[in-house]
Amino acid sequence: FLPNGDLSKGINYWLEDFNKITEFTRTPGVLLDTNHVERGVKAPIRIRKQAPIFKTEEGAKRVGRMLTLTETCRKIGVNPSHYLTWALKGARKNKNPIELTPWVFKRHLEIEESFQSSNFEREGPLTE
Repeated sequence: FLPNGDLSKGINYWLEDFNKITEFTRTPGVLLDTNHVERGVKAPIRIRKQAPIFKTEEGAKRVGRMLTLTETCRKIGVNPSHYLTWALKGARKNKNPIELTPWVFKRHLEIEESFQSSNFEREGPLTE
């Protein structure tokens, strides 16, 4: 190994910063991969790349909003297609936009699900 060679430089770097490099092995719960972070970064990049293909700035803004809404739905575990259908129906009824957010839709689904599950709990036979 030559002292100024690439391998020697790499080994010296490793030896000098060993504690910093291996900190994740001493911290419980640290994930070994960053795939979840990379997936989160892709959505804004995709939105930014798709915006310039539209003819007007207003068109790019509208598509950007739609893509942002669908990514928000995915992040909170809501089907984007079901959310958009629900939101459009609410918009036709002139609901407040704050009442049409993905989080309100998710809460609506949770309430509906708990109602349906409690509705089927019966005690005793159906006929007497």
